[in-house]
Amino acid sequence: MVTRKKFDYEINHLKKDIGEMAEAVNETVHTMEALIKHPDVSQSKELVEHDKYINELQKNIETRCLSLLLKQQPVARDLRLVSTGLKVVTDLERIGDQCADIAEITVLTKMDDLYTKLPHIASMLEHIVEMMEQLTAAVKNEDVELARETRQKDQKINALFDKCKKDVVILIKQDEENIDYYLDFLMISKYLEKIGDHIKNVCEWIEFNETGMIDNFKLV
Repeated sequence: MVTRKKFDYEINHLKKDIGEMAEAVNETVHTMEALIKHPDVSQSKELVEHDKYINELQKNIETRCLSLLLKQQPVARDLRLVSTGLKVVTDLERIGDQCADIAEITVLTKMDDLYTKLPHIASMLEHIVEMMEQLTAAVKNEDVELARETRQKDQKINALFDKCKKDVVILIKQDEENIDYYLDFLMISKYLEKIGDHIKNVCEWIEFNETGMIDNFKLV
């Protein structure tokens, strides 16, 4: 039987690892923002390599969580933390993937007209960067109130995405010869919308870790 001291060490290490992954994803989001504004092939490649680092962090955290579940059989609050860890890293990893997808588009598509053709994309990107900053702080500080505040901002992202979709429809009707071009713009806005969803998910799991409640149901 592993002592409680050893168990607490493993739990604290898990928290540190999750915070490190959140920081890494936050860095990726900022790089993605820069690439949308100023596409750069070398920086795009760096982002893809950084995403591999995020994937490794995910694997390490999942391994640690599974080890705690199998060897320690945690209960109550400790079980919530381990369960939260398994869920959070999945959403964080997907944010990294979607940033990498956006980076690929920026080096394959002319981005000069993005802000003029889709005027709402700038606000969308600004909200995503702010949400990711707040999420990182909420993860590292176990700040449930900040998590609640952050997840509510996803509604703004969804509303802006709806506006972007309408703008793309109009653009395609006006310029059918450049459908693929405008669809790339739509894909960028869609990836940003999905990033907002994943940030919201992580915020909900932070709340679950504290309260044991998710979707108004008490789990553990």
